[in-house]
Amino acid sequence: MALVPFASSDFNRAATDVALTITERTGLQVEVNLVERDADALALLCASSGSDVNIAWVRGITVVAASAQGCGEPLMIVERGQGADARVGERVALITGESVGAASVGDLAESTVCRLGYDDRMTWLVPSLMLQAEGIDPLTERLTLVDYTNLDALIAAVETGECDAAGVPETALDEADAVRVLAESAIIPYSVLVVPPNTPLDVRRALGEALVAMAINDDQARSLRVLVGQDALRPASENDLQPLRAFAERSGLDFAQIGQ
Repeated sequence: MALVPFASSDFNRAATDVALTITERTGLQVEVNLVERDADALALLCASSGSDVNIAWVRGITVVAASAQGCGEPLMIVERGQGADARVGERVALITGESVGAASVGDLAESTVCRLGYDDRMTWLVPSLMLQAEGIDPLTERLTLVDYTNLDALIAAVETGECDAAGVPETALDEADAVRVLAESAIIPYSVLVVPPNTPLDVRRALGEALVAMAINDDQARSLRVLVGQDALRPASENDLQPLRAFAERSGLDFAQIGQ
């Protein structure tokens, strides 16, 4: 089981605990492989062969790449929040300042677009797809890209007009003033467990049941939360992911060739 750990500490111990618990509950021999990038988890997933089955928790748009490459099918999805507030992910809002003349995403050619970094999913990887869908290729258009150290500074730069636009998690807009939303993405999943298409049904069922049981056991849920950040787990449905696939397709990119 490959994944990028959710928490920044105690993840090695959590990985050991989770692997042992799944083995005890299912009889399957499980090892948790902690990686630095979702692309690394995807590479391991796609390297499955014979009896060596690699499964992976992947975040955001990587689940589309897993499907496009024929390597993985969604099995479980992470929920965060409680009750009516429970969500499986969040949208990215592409915002601009009130003083900027852009009326749509297509008006952002040759503008200054800001982000937290070239590999940040929510402030760049997803917004770059939104730009691409409107005919603005970030690799060829004359965009000025500026990196900021945190979301507060990024939003403030849009408010003051230092940045013409930026993509931010929708929840970050609660405290924002003087910005307009040009477009929103589909819901970007927090984390999805994907398994190879040839994974036997009994193995899928055993894994799913074990993980759901762990998520409602206080001690076991604590270790699992370090790795995937769940408040709850449930089976992934097509309704969860079809809007994301449609969003990705609008970019025109070939996700069979994309690792992240």
